[in-house]
Amino acid sequence: MLPAELLLHIVSEVEDNRDLLSLSRASKLFSQEALEHLEWRHLRAYPGRLSLWIFIATNPRFAWMIRHLSLLDNRYSFFHSVQECLPRSFQYCPLDTLVHGFEKPTPATVLEYLPMAINAMSFLNQFSWLYRNDAPADLSKCIYPALQYTPPLKRLDVSLNDEETSNVLNSLRGVYPANITHLFVTVLESVPSACITPVVDCIIADYPSLIHLYLSIEVDIAIPNILERGRWPGLRQIALEPYGSLFDPTMPTLDAPRRAANIMTNFLRRHTKLESFWIYGEWEYYQGCLPEEGHPSLRALDFGNRFYDNSDDFHLVVPRQIIKQLRFLQVMFKFPNGASLDRFAQAETLSVCRISVSIQTYFQLLSVLPLTLERLELRLENTTTVPGPISSHIIVSHCIDLGYFDKFHNLVYLAGVLEIFFKRDTSWTQKCLQRLVNLPKLAFLEVESRSTWVKIVRDEIQQPCALEDLDYSSAERPYQWAKFRQRHDL
Repeated sequence: MLPAELLLHIVSEVEDNRDLLSLSRASKLFSQEALEHLEWRHLRAYPGRLSLWIFIATNPRFAWMIRHLSLLDNRYSFFHSVQECLPRSFQYCPLDTLVHGFEKPTPATVLEYLPMAINAMSFLNQFSWLYRNDAPADLSKCIYPALQYTPPLKRLDVSLNDEETSNVLNSLRGVYPANITHLFVTVLESVPSACITPVVDCIIADYPSLIHLYLSIEVDIAIPNILERGRWPGLRQIALEPYGSLFDPTMPTLDAPRRAANIMTNFLRRHTKLESFWIYGEWEYYQGCLPEEGHPSLRALDFGNRFYDNSDDFHLVVPRQIIKQLRFLQVMFKFPNGASLDRFAQAETLSVCRISVSIQTYFQLLSVLPLTLERLELRLENTTTVPGPISSHIIVSHCIDLGYFDKFHNLVYLAGVLEIFFKRDTSWTQKCLQRLVNLPKLAFLEVESRSTWVKIVRDEIQQPCALEDLDYSSAERPYQWAKFRQRHDL
């Protein structure tokens, strides 16, 4: 029997959670240690969970297992259905000592033990604090300095409000920024525009090793500095989400689109390793923003609802060379014209596609989608109705009956198609389901609603023989396909 310390060391060296799970199943020797590590790898808890911080601060063995720490805010967690995730090893400790960490001032006991617990997490490489806009200053003043003593930290996920700007900025400058490869910054609406400039300057100047960058701004300020001045040689994914205008509203109308296109194009040409490009903002700013000659590594593109109100210029925004090299695309259409649909038909390697489209162009879009698709989420834009007596679900049913989906021989995941039959006569669903399960590689199918998935079981000759309901927590459920914080399956 190996000593417990050696077992702990071996299991600690396993970085991938899937490998850790395989180890727990393959060997009884490692089963308990591996499962315990899995439970402690990602810890989600409220800052006021005092007994937990005391437990971690006084038990280094468990502190060393933690790789990702997420601090939750009661209101934010409720709004986003984010819940505490407390390991079973902690269950014997009293759980009724939850002190509301968002009272003002924060209880002194939390301010004492929470930094001690963070300092004990010697292998912490991800930290996120999911709060909205009323975190007390004394709480952040004790958390962010503690992060300065965690050199392995690779990912930082922070929010800024009007009270916390200076604390978060100090954190951005003090948490070994050269080591950070994943940075996610959310700027809340209460932050004055003047406070954002030093934050942007800090990200540009002090974070040379960024691979993933996400910046969400809820104030109407200019953020082209990120694209114009940013230089990160290893950058693979970027998402910029301005909630207001992309540029200064005082800029002449004719100058803004041209300047935006030049800045975005030059950014893409500088970052030759970029795989995923997401940017949201005013719709008129995107024509000419992608290089006509293509890009050496770009594989994923998402303009959010950029084409929701105007689908006629998709072919002008996305050049032929770009669409030919994409493997992931997310777009919302209403009424794409012929030129935009023709541009879709030029895709050669597209394997993951998420589309929202009106029922009026359902047939046309299906006819141009590429045969290479492996994952497809096709949803109806729900504000449009079909003129005349024909219902939308009848049109979708006819598309399935006429074989519009039969060409997708590589399709593994399919979502959204059967959603139109939700709460209708189940005979419609069964009829379409029987046709879709005959697709040769289809393995996972969304049935009637976003929360209902089935797995298609096949026999020795790959014929469908049964359907299995997928549990909501199943790792096979593709409910996070397009989330930026989950790496695309490129």
